[in-house]
Amino acid sequence: MGDRVIPEIPGYNKIDVVAFIKVKIKTNPVWAKRACEILYEQQTVQEKKQHLSYGHNNAGFGRLDSPILTKISCKIRQHRETKEDIERLQRMMPRYAKQLICLSYDKDGGKILKRHLDFYYKDQQKNLPY
Repeated sequence: MGDRVIPEIPGYNKIDVVAFIKVKIKTNPVWAKRACEILYEQQTVQEKKQHLSYGHNNAGFGRLDSPILTKISCKIRQHRETKEDIERLQRMMPRYAKQLICLSYDKDGGKILKRHLDFYYKDQQKNLPY
């Protein structure tokens, strides 16, 4: 993600927040699809049309992933994604966790992300053996 800095989420360290997002994307197809849609929206019009990423603008897909992820994003928008597409998303999208955290924070100050973290970690506390 380059220049952007992960914002502080009160009550959580940055490593745990990034790990949480990566795990959710790897294990939940809905999160992987939504992450792909969010990053697709960050692509420029030219990048969307040509299925390529130009330069280093810290927004959207990386140069190598752009052709694949743009095609999958178009399939998702048309509700035509395959099981293989979802599996590929779950493998590729975790590397964009930091960018997704920053976008979430820019959108609502991290409120929704904090709610997910609270729910997840509260649930984890119940399952502790001590």
